[in-house]
Parts: sequence; C-alpha cells; structure tokens
Amino acid sequence: EILEAIDIQKFLPEQHFSLVVTLRADFLGQALAYRPLADSLQGADVKLGPMSRDDLGRAIANPAKRLGVEFEPGLVLRILNDVGSEPGNLPLLEFALSALWDQRQGANLTHKAYENIGGVEGALARHANEVYEGLTLTNQRLARHIFVQMVQPGEGTEDTRRVALRQELGEEAWRLVQKLADARLVVTNVNASGEETVEVVHEALIRTWGLLRDWMDEDRSFRAWQERLRQGLDQWQRSQRDPGALLRGVLLQQAQEWSGSENAVLSSQEATFIRASVEASEQSQQAEEAARQRELEQAQKLSESRRRQIVFVRWAAVALSILLLVAVGAAIFAFGQQRQASQNAVEAEMQATAAYQAQETAVANELIAATRAAEAISSQMEAEAAQAEAETARADADAARINAEDAQEIAEQERAAALRQSQIALAQSLASQATTSLDQDADTELATLLALEAYRLDQLAGGPVSWLVDSALRPILSDGFFNTTLVSHTGNVRAVAYSSDGTMLATVSDDDTLRLWDLRNTELEPVVLTGHTEDVSSVVFGLNDDTVISASQDTTIRIYDVNNLEAEPVVIQGGSAVWAMAISPSGTQLATAHNDRQVRLWDLTDPTRPPTFLRGPEGPLWSVAYSPDRRTLAAGGDDSNVYLWDLNNPGNPSRVLSGHEGRVAALTFTPDAAQLVSGSFDNTVRIWSLTDSNIEPIVLRNHSEDVNAVAISPDGKTLATASRDWSVLLFDLADPVRRPVRHIRGHVDSVRALAYSPDGTILATGDNASFVRLWQVGNQPGSATILRGHTDRIWTIAYSPDGRLLASGSADLTLRIWNTNDFTQEPVVLGGQLDGVRNILFTPDGEWLLASSEDAQIRAWPVANLQSEPTVLVGHEASVDSLAISHDGTRLASGSSDMTIRLWDVDNGSFTLSELLTGHEGPVLGLSFSPDGRYLASAGSDTTIRIYDLENPDAEPIVLTDHTDKVTTIEFSPDGQLLASGSLDDTARVWQFNDLAAPPIVLAAHKENVLDVVFSQDGKTLATTSDDRAIMLWNTADLS
Repeated sequence: EILEAIDIQKFLPEQHFSLVVTLRADFLGQALAYRPLADSLQGADVKLGPMSRDDLGRAIANPAKRLGVEFEPGLVLRILNDVGSEPGNLPLLEFALSALWDQRQGANLTHKAYENIGGVEGALARHANEVYEGLTLTNQRLARHIFVQMVQPGEGTEDTRRVALRQELGEEAWRLVQKLADARLVVTNVNASGEETVEVVHEALIRTWGLLRDWMDEDRSFRAWQERLRQGLDQWQRSQRDPGALLRGVLLQQAQEWSGSENAVLSSQEATFIRASVEASEQSQQAEEAARQRELEQAQKLSESRRRQIVFVRWAAVALSILLLVAVGAAIFAFGQQRQASQNAVEAEMQATAAYQAQETAVANELIAATRAAEAISSQMEAEAAQAEAETARADADAARINAEDAQEIAEQERAAALRQSQIALAQSLASQATTSLDQDADTELATLLALEAYRLDQLAGGPVSWLVDSALRPILSDGFFNTTLVSHTGNVRAVAYSSDGTMLATVSDDDTLRLWDLRNTELEPVVLTGHTEDVSSVVFGLNDDTVISASQDTTIRIYDVNNLEAEPVVIQGGSAVWAMAISPSGTQLATAHNDRQVRLWDLTDPTRPPTFLRGPEGPLWSVAYSPDRRTLAAGGDDSNVYLWDLNNPGNPSRVLSGHEGRVAALTFTPDAAQLVSGSFDNTVRIWSLTDSNIEPIVLRNHSEDVNAVAISPDGKTLATASRDWSVLLFDLADPVRRPVRHIRGHVDSVRALAYSPDGTILATGDNASFVRLWQVGNQPGSATILRGHTDRIWTIAYSPDGRLLASGSADLTLRIWNTNDFTQEPVVLGGQLDGVRNILFTPDGEWLLASSEDAQIRAWPVANLQSEPTVLVGHEASVDSLAISHDGTRLASGSSDMTIRLWDVDNGSFTLSELLTGHEGPVLGLSFSPDGRYLASAGSDTTIRIYDLENPDAEPIVLTDHTDKVTTIEFSPDGQLLASGSLDDTARVWQFNDLAAPPIVLAAHKENVLDVVFSQDGKTLATTSDDRAIMLWNTADLS
C-alpha cells in the first residue's frame, strides 16, 4: 500500500510525503525480488556501516538534547563503556535508552536512574522477560531450546555466545527466531558458507537474564555433550560419512542415553548421525554373532564325528568278546569229548585260552584309550571355545581402548578450541581497550601494551590477524611515540649492532640476510647483503667500523668490507652452526660460539689462519662476550652454565657459574669488568660478581618468559633486558632490585585507593573514574573484576577482617558495602548525611565500620545493622582525612586538615577522646599504628612523617624529612620492621624501622604522584599506586 501511494504521488502536482525505509543488508535480496520495491530502490539506497564509538555517543546524546533533556556528566561515557562493540549493541542501546527515558527526572537523565534500570544489561534482561512472557506455552518451550543452543557452555569458565545454524534449530524454531529477531533479542545473519545463523543480541543477555542462566544450569551437561557430538558429526561429514568416524563404545552409549532423554532436542543431522552409529553397531554385533554361530556349529560337527568313532570302537570290542566266549565254550566242549588227546594238546589249548584272554585285555585297553582320546578331543574343543571367547574379549577391550583414545582426542580438541576462543575473545577485548585508551585518554604507552598483548594472543590462537586487533595496532605503530620503525626483513630479527660512531645499524634475520641501515636517513632502503643459506644468528662491526661480520647456522662467518659492499666477502668455514659471536675490545680477535660445544677464537688480522679452540662446556653454546679489560671470555651454554676462560691461559674454563635453570642466551660485561650479566630461558637475569666468587648473584625475576638479550648502556648505569614476553625492561645497575615485581595496568584514571583481601589473593583498587577493580595477585593478573555504582572518584577502600565485605568510599557522597561472595548482589549504600568520604576502616573484630568525611566528622556503623543511625564522633575542625586503628582494636587515631591527630579509646562500640597530638604544619593525610600499638606514624602535607611514642607521650616525635612534597600515605609492615610512605614527589620510600637514621630505600618507578601504599597480609609484598594509573607490586625481601 505504501508503494502504491508512492506510485500515485508521481501523478500529483506536488510531493506530499517522503518515505525512508531501513533494511538490513542480508534482506536486500528479498527486497529486490519484489519489482516495484526494486524500482524504487534504484539509486536511492545508502549503505551504512557499523557505527563508531563517536557515532554512538552522538546517537545517545543528541536526540535528548533536541528535546531539552540533558545527561548527567559522565553518564554517556558510562553507557558507551557498558554497551561495548558487539554486533547487537544497537538493540541493546535502544532497550537501555528507552528504559532510561521512562526514568528521567524532569529535564535530566541521571546516574541514579541508570542504576535503577540495572544499566544496559538490566534493561536487556527485563526486555527479554517481557518478550518471553508474551509467548504461548509451545513457543516458550521452543524459545528455551533456541536460547540454550545460542550459548557455549563454559567448562570452568563463563558461558559465552555461540552462533547457531538454522539447520540445527529446525524450521518450526526458525519461525520463532524471526519473531525474536523482530523483538531485538537475537541477531540473524548469513555465514561465509551461505548458511543462515542466529546469535543472542548481546553477550550481556547470557550473564544477566536469570531465566537463561537457569536453563543453562539445567541443560549444561546435555549442551556440553552435544558440543562434543557435533565435533564427531563434523568429522563424519568431512570424511564423506566414513563408517570409521561413527560413534562407538562409551560415546555411542552416551548418545543413546541422551537421545532417549526427554529434555534433549537434537537436530535432524545429529539424530541421523546417532542412528547411523546405532545401525553400524547393530550390524557389527550381528556379524560377530553369526561368526560365533558358525564356529559353534563346526565344533558340534567335529564332536559328533568323534562320538561316532568311540561308539564304533566300543561295539567292536563287545562283538569280539562274544566271539571269544563262544570260542572258549567250543574249546571246553571239544576237550570233554576228546579226553584221550595228548597232554601237549591240552597245554596248547590252555595257551590259546591265555592268548584269547590277552587279546581281550588288549581290546579293553584300546577301548579305554579311545574313551580317553574322545575326552581329550572334547577338552580341546572346550579350550578352543575358551580361546575364542578370550579373543572376543580382547577385541572388545581393543575397541574400548580405541573409543577411550577417541574420546580423549575429542576432549583435547575441545580444550584446544576453548583455549583458542578464550584467546581470541581476550585479544579482541584488549584491542578494544587499546583503541579507547588511545582515542579518549591519549595514553599511548598503555594503548601500546594492550595492543601488543592483543596481537600476541591473537597469534597464539592461530589464523590471520583479526580486524579489531589490526585496527588497534596500526595507529599505535604509526604514532610518533615510536621514534623510528625499520621495516624490511621478512623473518625474525635475530641480532642488531651499532657502528661505533652511531651512524649505521646492522640487523640480521631468519630470512638469511644482513641489512645495513643509514641512521642519518632512515627513509633510505637498507643495503641487503646475501650469501648465507640459513638463519643469520649474530652480527658485529669490526675495528673502526671498516668491516661488518655476520655468523650463521649454515656454519659460515662472512666478513664484509663496509667501504666496498659490492666486493665478495671473506668467508670462514666455522665447522659447526654458529649461535653467537663477539669481537675483542682491540678488534683483532673474533670469538664464535658453536653448536658443537666449542668456542673458536679467530685472528682477524689473518682470518684464514686456523682458530684456537676453547673446550669444556657440556652442550651447545648460545652466547659469548669479551670483558672490557680483555682478560676474560664468557660463553653461555645450553646446559644452563656460564663458562669463563682466562685469555692469558685459554685452556679449560677458569670458572663455571651455575644457577640458571635454562639455556643462557645472552651475556654482557659491565664497563669496569667487575660484573657479568646473563639472561636465560629460565626467565631470569643474573648479575654475577667477578671480583668475589663468594658473593651470590643478584637475580632479577621481572620477565615472564625467555630472556633473549641483555645490554648495558655506554655509561654503565642502565641495564636493558629483552624477553619473549614482548617486554624490554630497564634497570638501574646501581640498585637493580629496586624495581617492582609486577605492574598492573587497566585503570583509565588515577588510582587512589588500595586494599589487600585478608587472604592476600585479591588486591582491590579504586580510581578517579569511579570504578573499583579486583585483581587476582596470586598469579599474573589479567583483566579485573569491575564494581560499578559510584559516580565520582574513589577515595578509600577497606576489607572486613573476615574478607566477607568490601567497603568503598567516594566523592559522590556515598559509602558502598559489597558482598565479596557474590558481587552480583546490589551493595548496601550509605549516603545522604555524608560529605565526601575520605577514609574508611573496619574494627579488628569486624563489628564496626568507620568512615571519616570532609564535614569534620567520623561515623561508626554496626556491621550487623548497617542501615541503623551511626554513632558520630566530633571534635575536629576541618576535613578528617585519615583514620587508623590499633591491631588490638582499643585505640582509634584520626588525622585532619586542622593539622591535629586525635586519639580515641574504643570500648565495645563507644569512642572516647583521650589525647590530642600536634606538630604537623598542614593536613594529616595518613596514619598507621605499629603492630604492637606502641607507635603511631603520621604523614603530612608539610612533607614530613612523624612517629609518636604512645607509651611516652612527653617524648618529642621522630620527624622524617626525606620527601620533597606532600606525604599522602603511610603504612607499617605486618612485622613492624618496615615503614613505607608515598608522596606527591612521585616516590615511595621504605625505612628500616629499627634504624630510622639510615637513608630510606627510594622506589622511583612511578611517573606521577604516589597516592597509596599497602602491605600484603603476609608482609611479602608492598603495593603502590599512583596518578600514572599503574599499580606496582614490590617484593619486600628485596627492600630489607
């Protein structure tokens, strides 16, 4: 009718209306099939790609703005972060904005209203319930089947979205899919094979729709089995339905059990696969039964033949006996008639009788022998039958073993597939964060780290680089943050070397080439030197940079004339694959480390001379280095050892350095030759003293994978290490262990608050972006659990002593208490009377929660009844900026912008002011009791730390003045041996409490203000956080 109206409009004198039609691209073919519509679309269509994040932001804000309605500050960004970049983000956004519009307060759309609708995810779940409740009972059952098929059940991980095929669901279900797509709960598409697909509109639906979670809990075992079945089905189909790919044994038994289950809904292909497997199994069983029957009939025939032979023998014996009796009777009768015969005849007759008796005995014995032979034949037949049964049992066992191996192979394939999927998902998430960090925060360093890790995970998963990862990495690599990127090699770059004047750079690669770059103009193409036939492993410049030398796994060493690169190089036959190479400080000798466990020393004044061999190592050598004083040569081996030779007496190694637990891949000496640095595949770097063999090496454990290279700056102050973990770390050689053992990145704003869980496995952090993040610190941290709800910066965080509760205080004037056993529960929100929460803590018995605020008051709530009116402590005359409680819970300290510290006696919920401490000349920003309760340390904005002896109140406090800017935080270690502080001078400092006169250890890794420090419960780790958005973890054993 609309098209007819358009057609009629053509004949009207003026245009009365315009029509805008929106159509999904996958339905364009159907639209073009209707000629009138196809004619109308000719030249009138505009193809729209996916909306960018900026497009979405405008789509959220502008329509409301046109109606005079404004979003609260930060709400649009919050919605964008929640929506993400999934295929169904537009419908998801529509649900949320429609629900938020209904909750508007006058001309404002607020954070509170957004929280009331449950955010983006809550709005979607509510819409899903409404659609489901509007279905008939039949369609509700179908809907359950459809949604369960669109979820990939997690095994030890969260459930994720799965793309389901139309043929899997069936035609009846597909009709309902179309309705669900119209309702914006699912997204249909066509895959590369032309198959129609469907998936949930957004993965949030899986997490937040309670009904779907319940369905998955009920059907989890079935869905996990069904995914394994589909792998078998896929193998069967790809093998052209080879009977050998059908289900057998336990797998077939499971399939029969599930296919007979009431709740198991299978596709026609799955049912066909199972039916074919059952039929093949029955045919196999029938064939085996027929074979057994034939064997039994043959055995029976053989037995019958043997029985007849025995019967014949027995009757022959009976007949012979009868004849014998007749003969004996006749003989006796003849003897009676002829009494006159001679005695000799009588004797002869008697002998005949004896002969007959002997013959009868022989016949009887033969009969017995025949009987035993028959019994033996019967026993043999029984043995053969038993053997046949044993062979059948062995065949069954072999089949079961094969089935078990098949099941194990399938399980391994499933695990590998699950790992790949998780790697791809994490890579895409990191890539998205990298793009956000670059676009919104201009944090190139963080964006680089995120994009590189995304690329690494994407490569581990196999296949081409995903579009999302590629689009995140390319703008970063082209950013000015990277001074120069040299691109030319087609294989892994194995080694680089600078010329002594810094104008040239030599690089060698697995592409079998050496390339020389002019660093005065890096836009020029490098000179490419070829000739090696295998990977080139090492490169050095010769004396005065006149030559450049390359070594290769093809066993050759090539010396090129830098002033005449077109000339043929000098080629040295090394005799074995060369893994590393070094040139002596004088430039006259070349050392090469080989696969045959030997170091060769070559005279560069006459390279054709045979080399000197250094022997002793027990495995291939991977690294080699000369000491600057020309006295020592070091080589690193595959056997985890470092070998040292005295070059004045180059026989056997003069010293062997042991301690690494993997290949020693890199070596370098300090400029003074007093130390040797080694990098190993055990992920560590070791710094060895060469002046005192009794000194244990310094071990740096900052890398998480193989250390491939080490280098020292020309001034000898900085050590650089490079690793397979994609990182390059710089160490101050004057104090190499004063570096964090871990950097945790992920915040997008200043991190102000830190708290360890009581068991030390979780580190909670709070930032200026209003987010609380929970990091697993027992292992290398990945992404954090994010607690949302606050709408302004987080000032403070605290765990209850039993770890069951986590409290967070914010500049949004609220205090939130979270149940750590279930973060999906809404937190208890305490607000209204609070004026900027600055500090919170739980009493050691866990019965009270205290909070200080900018209104100069301290409030105490009973944990058992957090909604009750709090006890209010008054006395300060300005903002209460810090709180601390003694370990026994009997004393509370509060520090204020009024420059005073107040001590309160605590007794069963009552708080009595007992003492006033003064001395600071500015706000008191941090407080900490020593574990024994005797000392109180305070941190002030006057740049000082004061330590009060509470058992001697008349004594003057100890004053520490090492910081050069406001001291923001102070903390005693659990054993009271260390005192740590953080400051706006960008440093954290650690004092030995029993020697406060000694200079503190300075931790200078942060780039901006240090805002909080906290020790883990076991005292082994110190965490620091800063305006630079980084959380750093330090090993306190290195700080002693």
